[in-house]
Amino acid sequence: MSNHTTRRNLVRSMAAAGLAVGLAGCNGDDGEGNGDGNMTDGATPTNGTETDGQGAAAVAEASFVASLSDDGSIPGHDDSGSDGTGESTFDGTAEGDIEFEVTWENLEGDVTGIHIHGDGSADGGYLVRLFEPSDSEHADGAVLTGDLKAASGGSISGTFTDEHVNPSGDFDGDVETTAALVAELESPELGESGGVVNIHSEHDQDSELAGQVTAQ
Repeated sequence: MSNHTTRRNLVRSMAAAGLAVGLAGCNGDDGEGNGDGNMTDGATPTNGTETDGQGAAAVAEASFVASLSDDGSIPGHDDSGSDGTGESTFDGTAEGDIEFEVTWENLEGDVTGIHIHGDGSADGGYLVRLFEPSDSEHADGAVLTGDLKAASGGSISGTFTDEHVNPSGDFDGDVETTAALVAELESPELGESGGVVNIHSEHDQDSELAGQVTAQ
């Protein structure tokens, strides 16, 4: 075979290979036949990131509790002189949301706010504002709003979604979804990471009761 023929065959082979690559890269079929080039639901991203379905599954299996008291061992919580107690529960749903309930009794002052703080501290960045008074400047970012809650005892309950996570954007960490929040709460290192439930009150605006969030 002549050198010219050999080179011509090589060029043809390279052209065919290039066409095949081009067709593969330009295939806009997203599995629905609409040709917009997007991945189908449930597809695995090539960068290895978690899909929405996987994130929701992680949240669905999540379950946390926090026992609340005037516990001076919690960073960011100073002795408030309170005999009050409380309990918090958090459970994930199949939709990737988180259901919660917080109960309390025998506080020294009416409740002015209930939050999950990050950084393993009662004064860490806001992970979720579970309750804010209606006239609070932060009410828009809270799951629940309303009148101050009675010190003698009471409860709040509801469901929060991605939009309620890190509402002020002041938490110094990559926590913007319930899935990321679950990962943060599963790393409870007081003073470093994890979550702390904090009840603010008229008796102590900084923290009357606090408790570390732990996985069940």
